[in-house]
Formats: sequence, C-alpha cells, structure tokens
Amino acid sequence: MSSEIENASIAASAALPSDSNESRDVEMVDANNDDAPQDAAASIQTEPEFYIHIRGLVGPPITDDQRIELDEWKSHIFAAATSTPTVAPSEALLEMLGDPTQWQSVICPVIQSYIRHVISLSHDSSSGGQERSFVSSHSQPLHHTFSRPFRHNTHPLPSSTLHLYYTALTRILKNHRSSSRSMLVLNAQFHKSLFSLCHFSLLKATHVNDLRDFDIRGSGSCPIVYYKLIEAFLQEMGNGNSRSSSNVNSSGNSTAVGTNNKALPQYLKNTLRQVQEMLLDSLWMIEDQDCKEGGGGAYYNSPSSSGPSFIEMINKLRERPSCWPLASLRELCPLNTGTTTNSTSKLTSSTMPSNIGGDSKEAMFVGYIIQKLLILIEKRASSLCRQLSLIPTNELSLSQAHDVKGRTMTLFTTILCYRIDMFFGRHPDQIMMCALYIVCSKMELADKIGLREIVEGYKVEKGGCLSEEVVMDILYRVKGCGVGGEEGNIVTFYNTVFVPGLKGLWGAFLRSFDTSEEEATEQNNTTAAISDLMLLGSA
Repeated sequence: MSSEIENASIAASAALPSDSNESRDVEMVDANNDDAPQDAAASIQTEPEFYIHIRGLVGPPITDDQRIELDEWKSHIFAAATSTPTVAPSEALLEMLGDPTQWQSVICPVIQSYIRHVISLSHDSSSGGQERSFVSSHSQPLHHTFSRPFRHNTHPLPSSTLHLYYTALTRILKNHRSSSRSMLVLNAQFHKSLFSLCHFSLLKATHVNDLRDFDIRGSGSCPIVYYKLIEAFLQEMGNGNSRSSSNVNSSGNSTAVGTNNKALPQYLKNTLRQVQEMLLDSLWMIEDQDCKEGGGGAYYNSPSSSGPSFIEMINKLRERPSCWPLASLRELCPLNTGTTTNSTSKLTSSTMPSNIGGDSKEAMFVGYIIQKLLILIEKRASSLCRQLSLIPTNELSLSQAHDVKGRTMTLFTTILCYRIDMFFGRHPDQIMMCALYIVCSKMELADKIGLREIVEGYKVEKGGCLSEEVVMDILYRVKGCGVGGEEGNIVTFYNTVFVPGLKGLWGAFLRSFDTSEEEATEQNNTTAAISDLMLLGSA
C-alpha cells in the first residue's frame, strides 16, 4: 500500500494536509516563480545559498536498543554504498525520472555540487587535508564513481549519502502522482534539500553525541519547506523495503541500492522530529529579512531575495480581514458576551478545527503553521505538567490535571487569535509558560506551582534535548520586555508584556471558569483584575 505524503510547497504555496485517502504529493516550487527552473545549471551558480544552522541540539536521548538499531542501519547503508566504486540509480528510478534530456541539466549539477561539499567535509587526515576527487560518468547520467577513501569504510559518507539520496528519491517519486511527478523531478531546490537531508541523517548517525551545532545546506527559501520535506522523508523511509532494485555500475558490477532496505532508525526519526520543532519555533523569531537569529537554537540564513518572512506574511494577511486564517479558531475562543465557552476549557488537538487557513497561498501557509504549532504546544504543555507533577500521581485528580492543560491551551490559543503580535520575535514556549502560570493561579495552585517552579520544570524538561545555553536564552533573553525595549527574563516579560496584553481577553478566559457574565464583562474592561497577577523578583 502506497503511503500518503503531505502536500508541500516553497514559501507561501504550502497547503493544509488533506484527509483524503488518495496519495498526496510533495510539491516544491520557487517562492517567486511557480515554474520549475529552465536552466538549472545556471541557477545552481547564481541562487543565494540557503542554510539552517542548528545550535545546541543535545538530544534526543538514545537507548541501548536504539543505538544497536542505529549502528545496524548505518552499517547497512555504508556496506551497500562502498561495495563497488560506482553508485548509480536503479532502473526503476531512471524510469520514473523519464527523459534524461529534461532532467539531466537539473539533477546532475546539484549532485556534483553537493557531493563535492560532502567530500570537502570528509578530508582524509592522512592526505594533509587535500580534497580527493570522484569521477562522474556523463555517458551514464547519475552514475558516480568514488575513489578511495570515499568508497572505503574509513570515509564512506559521500558515496553513502548518494546511495541514501537515490533510495529516498525512489520512494518519494513512487508515491507521487505520476501526472505531476515531472514538476518535482525538474525542481533543483527539491533535490538540494533531499540530498542535504540524507547527508544530515548519516552525519547524525555517525556522530550521535558530538553533533550539536551544524549547518543544513539547501534548505530552501523558507524553513517550513524543509519541515515538510522531513515529513515526507519520515513517511517514506520509516518502513523497510524488501524489494530488490539492482543498480549496474559502469564496470558492469551490481550494487543493490534498494535491496532489503532497513527502516529509518527510531533515533533518527526522533532527531528529525526535534529539528522540525526547532524550525517551527524559529519562524516566530525571524521578524524581517535582515533578522537571522531564530529561536530554540535555530539560526536561519535568509537572503533578501528569499521573499517575505513568516511574520511579514501575517501582517500582510491582517490588512485583509476576510483572508485572516484564524477565523475558525476564534469561534472556539470568542470574545463576545453571551457565548458559552465551556468546551474551550478542554481545548485539545482533537477539538481544533481542521480548516485553519484560507483560499490564498499565504493564508494556507500561515494556517498550516498555526495548526502544527498548536499541536506542538499541546504536547509541550502536557510534558511540562507531567514534569510539575500535575498528574494524578500526586495531589491532583485526573480531571484537574486535564483542566490545567486544557485551560492553558485555551488561553494560549486566545492570545494567538487576538494578540498574535505578542509572539513576534519570541519563542512560543515563553507564552505557553506564562499561560500555564495564570491557569495555576486561577485554579488556586499558585502556592504550589509558581512561575519559579514552572521555569525549573522547563529546564529539566528541555535539558535532555537542548543545550543549557539555548534553554537559558529562552528563559532569560526574552525580546522587547526589558528597560528601553531591551531583553528581559521570563518574569519581566510576564509583568510588562504578557499580563497587560490580557486586557480585553480576560473576561473571555474567566467565563471558562464559570465566572458570571457580569463579573467577567466588568473585569474584562479594567486593569484591576489582572494587576494582582503581577510578580516580583526574577525566575
């Protein structure tokens, strides 16, 4: 049974995932040009280089069984790639690619450039750092012959990366609609991103504990495109494949690329999921084209030609209320009086609308990100509540624990719908922690669960996957809340930005606690109701 792949596209052309059982495509087109590159060789040389720098990726933790699985997978890939000098595509892949005169000028320059990059990172120490070369057979497109040591077990990354790229490309194209497959085949950016993703996967498998700071090249003009490619990669490579696809090299030797391929190891799946989370976090930190520092340890190189940032898209959509993609979410978090909001006190991913977005490309793109963010924050809120013992194992009942998370999500979603500016330049977890504290305060749990306890719980929760430096940046370098608009800590943000930002929203939130309509309306229009929530000291 062919697996489903989310419909993906560069920048503003991302679409929400379909619930249909039909196969879904991975469509990657340039943000400023909906047509595939006509002169790929030239575009490789002139396009600005996009890359994502990941900082402080400590985790995910790896168990003994996962390490064994990872070593077996890595050995399998290395052995298949280094058994013969030439790594070549299978006949099945060549058939799906179609006419070589159409795609050769697109794919070959990408592979040539990226193999040389991988080789430059894999210098043989005994050669004094001199770059070794490989031979590309132009008479047989996509056949690449590797000299030692790059087909030897001591330096197998270049040939193994190409091997994994061919395997992943075969699986993605196989489950891509044949009617639109050519658009993907002829998109140079897609091949750059896929090759880079394969290289990162093998690099992480080789350096489990050492690879904390690294660059991901060829990421495309928007981080979320790479997010969606990871999704397709996980879906297609997550299961093994027992089919044999024999590759014949220029010497007539056969190498079995695609034969008995092992499923992607669980550790790599977890790692790629974590990278996806960091990409989602980083979008809110990039306020304009000149801002290059992302949140949660992600640093994104976004040249000025890359098109509008995510926040610029939001501001553009807000100028056209009819196109605002959060209209369906506002129905769950209404501000008008006389509306029952008891259901929102238990807001979960299962009760969120599936139609977040709109008709325009920008609205669909923003809606897709909002949907993914809410699912991610719900997971993080659950984990943090667990870390704080807000579960039945201690003093709280199951219903209380559920209410803490549900009401936190309600407040978080309400702020997202009506005070989205609060997210700009900040990490979403900063808003989530403040929302969690207010919920605990209103539920009269603040004497046990203060903001200090939430901060300490967050440090423990994130300590297994992010470096201490990145976690401290999230907690103590909150943008635009200090003196003169400088950075401040999470308490400063709570006092100067978060609580004042609740004015006008407070009444809607109180109604979820069964507060009377008159009281909620009165408190909604005054600052007295929220001034008592101010904190002293620092976290």
